[in-house]
Amino acid sequence: MDAPKWTSWTIGVTEIANRFHVVNNLASWNVSARPHYNCAWIEETGPLSAAEREALDAAREVFPRYGGGPSAVWGAFIAAQDEADAWARAARLVTSEDLQTLRQAMATLGPRFRLLWERDRPRLETVRERLEPALRAPGIAEAVAKLGRYLASAAPSVRIELLMSRGSGSAGGANGGRITLEVQECDDMAEAADVVVHELGHFMERAHFLPRYRSLAERHRLLERRGAPGWDAFVLVKEALHLSLCPSGCLSPLYGVPIRDHAGDATRARGAGYPRQAGLLELTSLVLPLVREYLDPERPVDDALLASGIAAFEANPHTLA
Repeated sequence: MDAPKWTSWTIGVTEIANRFHVVNNLASWNVSARPHYNCAWIEETGPLSAAEREALDAAREVFPRYGGGPSAVWGAFIAAQDEADAWARAARLVTSEDLQTLRQAMATLGPRFRLLWERDRPRLETVRERLEPALRAPGIAEAVAKLGRYLASAAPSVRIELLMSRGSGSAGGANGGRITLEVQECDDMAEAADVVVHELGHFMERAHFLPRYRSLAERHRLLERRGAPGWDAFVLVKEALHLSLCPSGCLSPLYGVPIRDHAGDATRARGAGYPRQAGLLELTSLVLPLVREYLDPERPVDDALLASGIAAFEANPHTLA
């Protein structure tokens, strides 16, 4: 097949998406939460009040009812055009009682968010200006073309939502038809683009990769093998296969990002007390050579590769934490 072209993208800095992101992260209800964001935000704006803690406790009870991680409610706020649209979308997903709980949490944390937003919005706008040329680098186009051949799927046009973050690292997500990107303090925009390509792969997996993988995963009962809230063997193996590509995987050297030492980083993460991350990195180190055998000769993913990824987990079940 001809190399698919990544036709276009837009980059957004949306207030309602960021407000929900802050409340969702402060609630710390699943494995996707970034504790160091919360520490930094509280240090910058002061200790949580009793009312804020109560509102977050109530929201923490609501989110898991609508998905393990992230909550389906997250997609409503990421996809929304404005605040009215966000609440309309959320109202179609949750009960009226839960909707009121979320409204209360957003309102109670509103003053704290506005302090953060006043400082961070200009920084996010700067990231947007720096990210555009990084995404247009020739190596990115080549990587997306290889990704398309591997996943047998054309690259879609996407909207990238920039979210407030802290620390020099990078993070992202694919939800609500959007890519979310947390790179506010990341110096290297090639690293940020690396995360975008990873999340783009999650959109491209749906046509060919995901139906095959889901069928095999059901046969091996991966969804029944659970780790931390929002984390199970189904997600672990799928994410390891994707991490083998990028960020810092087989595709990444095309745009100047080296392949990381996944096995060494797994050991360091386990020693630092991060077992979930350690397990994912260890499994990635095991499946990366398998993925490379398909990526280099540009073979599309097939059942044999997916079965090999599942077998790597079956031989190392301790990677699920």
